[in-house]
Amino acid sequence: MNVEEFVAHATNVNCRMGKKTCRVLITGGDDHKVNIWSIGKPSSLMSLCGHTSPVESLAFDSAEVLVHAGSSTGGIKLWDLEETKSLGYQKEGMHSSYKGHTRGDSMIRFTPDGRWVVSGGFDNVVKVWDLTAGKLLNEFKFHEGIFAP
Repeated sequence: MNVEEFVAHATNVNCRMGKKTCRVLITGGDDHKVNIWSIGKPSSLMSLCGHTSPVESLAFDSAEVLVHAGSSTGGIKLWDLEETKSLGYQKEGMHSSYKGHTRGDSMIRFTPDGRWVVSGGFDNVVKVWDLTAGKLLNEFKFHEGIFAP
């Protein structure tokens, strides 16, 4: 068995593997960055900046083109990786930014069609976002806790 080890961030790290190819990995850390990795490469493909607090939740869309990242202060950012690549890895590739949850995000998931995003927060609220309209569709309150597998 071949195990790969690399330093993704200087401090705490959260990560998510892309499911389409199983060859791409996204990491978020206490350094406020989101890094994109290709399995087998020793350095990140790109680093996405723009968060002002630790990145706690991450998600790829099914095509591995969009990345959603949620921070400890509740901010949610969406990046289009194809657009970001063409802009030379600048944060201008950020597609959208949302004020997500009041106490940070515990999980973010794309729907299979990539049209909506569901986020759960430490404020015990689940929110459904419409990416095409760029707005909050619905929120479900009064949960006793959000579990993020």
